[in-house]
Amino acid sequence: MTTEKIVNQDELTRIAQAAMAEPQKTVETAAPSNPLVELPGGFINENGDLVTTAAVRELTGEDEELISKSASPSKALTTLLVRGTVSVGDETLETADFDKMLSGDRDSILIGIRCLTFGEDVEYSAVCPSCSLQQILVINLKEDINYVTLDDPIRDRTWDITLKNGDIANVSLPTGKVQRRVTEAPDSITSAELTTMLLSAAINSINASPAKPNTALKLSITDREALVKQISTRNPGPRLSEVSKACQACGESVPTPLSIGALFRF
Repeated sequence: MTTEKIVNQDELTRIAQAAMAEPQKTVETAAPSNPLVELPGGFINENGDLVTTAAVRELTGEDEELISKSASPSKALTTLLVRGTVSVGDETLETADFDKMLSGDRDSILIGIRCLTFGEDVEYSAVCPSCSLQQILVINLKEDINYVTLDDPIRDRTWDITLKNGDIANVSLPTGKVQRRVTEAPDSITSAELTTMLLSAAINSINASPAKPNTALKLSITDREALVKQISTRNPGPRLSEVSKACQACGESVPTPLSIGALFRF
């Protein structure tokens, strides 16, 4: 999950629950011919090489049946990725490899699979906040979504943050493993617990000493909020929750937030 932003816990839960649900108001269009997906973060393979593209394919009825049989939303998303990804660079990945991939790269691949399977356009029912017009806006998944990329795909995966007390925390971007764990979390889990789950995986060290299992719990609330904000800002990938379109009547911006799960029929 965030799957747009993995640090947005409500969105993560919504994506997980919607992974096998039919999307609302999807426009059927011809599948685009280009199956190549640009990875905004990049995948580091076993040789240490940075791979920046993935090849995807259209899902079939066989895939649909397997996805529908998934025991959980997390497994449904994993099945979507594994079945719909032909290769990353020149390699065919194993299921475990997707856990090592940055969450934003996974989301980018899922959008690519969706475009090939159902087309690039999605209809969105919205009310303009300026003129109150109820309207149907067409969102193009190739043109209307902004992506954040890493300036340095190797070095920018980890960075240091100075905490309120002067300590230096070294943190990493969320991976598919974190995304999967969050989607598998029970409905009863709180947003604070999800924050702890995210930070426990993201914090590598404090003052160069390896992080402990309770490190995230011992941080102040303001430090936790600052860490989550930085991870959210730096995390590469599609900004689905930030999508907007111009009102058909007055031309003002109308928010049209999307989620990965809602883009699929399963």
